[in-house]
This record gives sequence, structure tokens and C-alpha cells, in this order.
Amino acid sequence: MSGIYIEEYSPKSFVVRGNTKDYKDSLLALGGKWNSSLTDKKSGDKFGAWLFWGDKQNQISEWIEKGCKVVNKSSQSEKTQGSPNRESNSVLEAKIDALTKMVESLCRHHKIEYSDKKCVKLLDSDVESDEDVPPVKPKRLLGK
Repeated sequence: MSGIYIEEYSPKSFVVRGNTKDYKDSLLALGGKWNSSLTDKKSGDKFGAWLFWGDKQNQISEWIEKGCKVVNKSSQSEKTQGSPNRESNSVLEAKIDALTKMVESLCRHHKIEYSDKKCVKLLDSDVESDEDVPPVKPKRLLGK
């Protein structure tokens, strides 16, 4: 046995305690965060442990039961982050399309010309400069 165990810490989280020093990299790759100032709810003693969200409890239990095999950070992040990125890109593209259609319909409704250009160049004459205005001397509040 590895000498590590799971203990409920709060309704939303749990901790992994015991001799976890050898498994530091694996626990970090599994999404844990080391916290050295946790408080035992029953005794009030301070202790250090790996803190996890409650939804990872099944995954961590399996990892402990299988003998705490080494987990690489890259393989774990590919599994958890591969599909959401593709989904979020498609969601963002759909939102951009919807917003573009809304702008076009608003412009048509208010009879405003709308160009579908992504980039608009500003001329130097369009930009006001503060260099033309002389600096204003602040009013002295205290007498001499």
C-alpha cells in the first residue's frame, strides 16, 4: 500500500493525505493543489495535504487503488483540454456571426452604411492631438 488516503475536507472538496512526497508530480498533474495550512475540523490541528474538487474523487480513488502510477502532466491536460478548446472556438465563431448579423440589421434599420471591413485606417486629420493645445498653468491655491 502506498500510505496515502482520501479524506473529505468540505462538502465541495477533499484532501489526499499521508506520505505524498513521492507522488507530488502525479498529484499536481491530476489537478491537485498543495496547501500546507489546512485545519482539521475535529481536532483543530493544522496539517498539509493535496486539495482537490469533489468531482475528482472517483478519479483519485481509482489512481490510489491502481497503485499510484506516475501521471504525466501533458497526457492529463490533453485529455481534459482537447475537446473543450474546439467546442469553445466553434461557440465563439457562432457568437461572432450572430453579432455581425445583428449589427447589419441595426444598420439597415437605422439606414446607416455598414462596411464589412475588419480593419479601418485612421487618417492623421481624423485624430485630435493634444500638442496643439497649450498647457494650462494650474491655479495656485495657497497665497505667497
